[in-house]
Amino acid sequence: RSPGILVQSIGAAGGNGEGATVVGTGGSGGSGGGSNYVSIINMANVTTYGQYASGIVVQALGGNGGVGGNSGFYGGSGGFGAGSGQGGDINITNAFWSTIRTHGSGSAGILAQSIGGFSGAGGSASGLIAFGGSSTSAGNGGLVQNVN
Repeated sequence: RSPGILVQSIGAAGGNGEGATVVGTGGSGGSGGGSNYVSIINMANVTTYGQYASGIVVQALGGNGGVGGNSGFYGGSGGFGAGSGQGGDINITNAFWSTIRTHGSGSAGILAQSIGGFSGAGGSASGLIAFGGSSTSAGNGGLVQNVN
């Protein structure tokens, strides 16, 4: 399950909001960080053996948004779930003289993924007067280019 070459850029996850104790609003979650641009130029021969042992794996993963805090015991509103980070762009170049050989099921020659993070969930609310927290959209993936 080990790739021949693994390149990753991973955005940081946002922090979770603090909950209110008696009456109040839960804290908002922090935004997830975006991943950076990832580029690789392969000029070597790569050979792998085994299941899911891809030749080259390149990932740009956005960080998840933080979860909103819960409201107080007697009422209030849940905190806002924060947005997530975007997946960065990826550029892969495999030199024309380089070969990638994989020996095993589920093993791709080149696997590239740009994935945005998940948004944080809104905080829950309970009590006599209560409003649940809202959330926002998840992050987008970036552009993936492969020159082989």
